Amino acid sequence: MSLGAEVPEGWTQRRLGECAGVNSEQLGSKTDPDFLLEYLDIGAIERPGTIGGSRKFRFGDAPSRARRLAQDGDVLVSTVRPYLRNFARIRKAPDNLVVSTGYAVVRPSGDVEGDFLYQHILSDKFVGFLERRMSGSNYPAVTASDVEAYPLSLPPLAQQRKFGAVLRSVDDAIERTQAVIDQLRVVKRGLMEELLTQGQRDGGICATKRPTKVRPVPENWEAVTLGDITTVVGGGTPSRSQSNYWNGGVPWATPTDVTALGGRVISKTASTITNSGLANSSATLLPPNSLLVTTRATIGACAISAISMATNQGFQNLVPKKGVCVEFLYYLIQHNTRNLERLGAGSTYLEIPKRVFSRFAVFLPPLVEQRRIATVLSSLDDTIQFELEATDRYKAVKRSLMSVLLTGKLRVTPDPQAA
Repeated sequence: MSLGAEVPEGWTQRRLGECAGVNSEQLGSKTDPDFLLEYLDIGAIERPGTIGGSRKFRFGDAPSRARRLAQDGDVLVSTVRPYLRNFARIRKAPDNLVVSTGYAVVRPSGDVEGDFLYQHILSDKFVGFLERRMSGSNYPAVTASDVEAYPLSLPPLAQQRKFGAVLRSVDDAIERTQAVIDQLRVVKRGLMEELLTQGQRDGGICATKRPTKVRPVPENWEAVTLGDITTVVGGGTPSRSQSNYWNGGVPWATPTDVTALGGRVISKTASTITNSGLANSSATLLPPNSLLVTTRATIGACAISAISMATNQGFQNLVPKKGVCVEFLYYLIQHNTRNLERLGAGSTYLEIPKRVFSRFAVFLPPLVEQRRIATVLSSLDDTIQFELEATDRYKAVKRSLMSVLLTGKLRVTPDPQAA
């Protein structure tokens, strides 16, 4: 049967539903209400390939969507928003595993290798195939029939095993690196709590008055407001109707420039304005080592400017005064995002006015202590960034391998014992 695509010599093409079962086993309404099950809901897949914890239920108390039985080797395909790639292969499943009906449970048959099939499901081709079949505006979704219709190009079983093993080894490397990143982030949260929370809780932070030392605080930590220790500078947008205000030599940041930033230092922006645009708007040229802080809609995202730049009105920017370390300030703001969000007001979107932001109150250690804390946390951030870049490199390698292994552009010699 031809499915409209070229098939490498020695390969066959079949629909997924012809070489795998989809939703093969279900719990019926007559199931014993005391049956104890382990349930994976639609949010259980934390990221592609990673399944979070299950929850125990008696069938009689379980959510109505807890119906699909799953076992070791099955692949879970979230049928809601498939472009998010909430897909994972089950490993070490308990005998009583039940998953949400929001998943299509794909069970490989004997003539398709499970890891090879799973890699097809992770591929851009599979995701694109499902995206074209989505329906619904609020919850765009596909059906089990859509999953079954996906066309698979299959090499001989021995080659499938080899391809699957190669790609799974890269997945394992990605997962190990991601586990390191997750642990480093836990360590960072703990360190920030330990290093920055001294005196910052129990009502110590507020928007209208200086904090009081309601819990033990080092004697040399000072109660201050952001307006005491920085110059608070708002942003602005030059007139869009004036072409001579745009595409000049002045970097001009929007919140997207900061929220999409991988690190803590911003050195370029997507847009630029001219000196004329700067002079004829409320935008202000900030010196290097200013702290850009988003205070409209998205609140609390921040970055240190490596160069002189201006921002739009979605920011209140902090120019540190003498005796204030900008990197310490960066971590202090980052650590207090939730406290800042509470200060937002407005019906269309939340925003912190300059006068309120300026009165945001904290405890500030001496400069030497600020630098010590910033050095510890920035060193940890550098390590996290290194691991993130390693993950990106592994993912790039995997994309390249998938493009040649799953299409037959590159052949490998299977192990003799795999034949």
